[in-house]
Amino acid sequence: MEKQTSDIEDKYMVCTRCYTYNHEHYIKDALDGFAMQQTSFPVVTVVVDDASTDKTPEVIRCYVAENFDLSSSDSYERDTDYAHITYAPHKTNKQCWFTVVYLKENHYSQRKPKYLYIKEWLDDSKYFAICEGDDYWNDPLKLQKQIQILEKHNDCTMVLSNGFLFYEDKKITFPINPVSIKDSRYLTISEVLREKGGMFPTASMCYRKAILQDKPLFFNVPYVGDRPLRMWCAIQGKIFYDSAPMVTYRKAVSGSFTERIRNSQ
Repeated sequence: MEKQTSDIEDKYMVCTRCYTYNHEHYIKDALDGFAMQQTSFPVVTVVVDDASTDKTPEVIRCYVAENFDLSSSDSYERDTDYAHITYAPHKTNKQCWFTVVYLKENHYSQRKPKYLYIKEWLDDSKYFAICEGDDYWNDPLKLQKQIQILEKHNDCTMVLSNGFLFYEDKKITFPINPVSIKDSRYLTISEVLREKGGMFPTASMCYRKAILQDKPLFFNVPYVGDRPLRMWCAIQGKIFYDSAPMVTYRKAVSGSFTERIRNSQ
């Protein structure tokens, strides 16, 4: 691939955030999706484990030890009062970097934000992507294709895509393909406002970091959700929708963010 340059000199082109909790049976799919990305620019994935009580941290440690170069001069282990942090480059994918933050206390139960734990790497990135630990990317060119659109069109604030809906309890997969959105194109603000749950998977979103600088105050409220973010991006510019199914969104997952919010209510 030809090397792609950015208007802003950032260490990484994209920072991907992955929050995980008790996802021992799913997290490897998410990690594989990050590590397999084929890009012409450097990307960093920040995995934040919220003090899981199952084997999620063990699965992540084994994955990092097997696939990442922990002996590299750039890699490190850091222990703080709040977490243990591992940072390392991929052994073969030279554009791929992982940071894993193993939190020592569960922040969700204490309603503590986790955003600060990714800020160090987000500050060094131009774009921001999201994928929770129970979802995953199934297209190795997801980031490459999305960034090409964002870099080419300055008025585009976010790119998202179609995906697959996988019901974990029934082991059934359905395509997420809105009847009214069959082709790759820009969305209208009305389409973003009318969006029904799951139509635009969170795991498909990639957007400009700069869009967060002047965000409304309500974004500081915990668990405000991704729909307001899409609305904000639509107001600030244009959202491009790619009809190709690039991600898989799991439903009926024990311990998922959606289930925890529903139970807490």
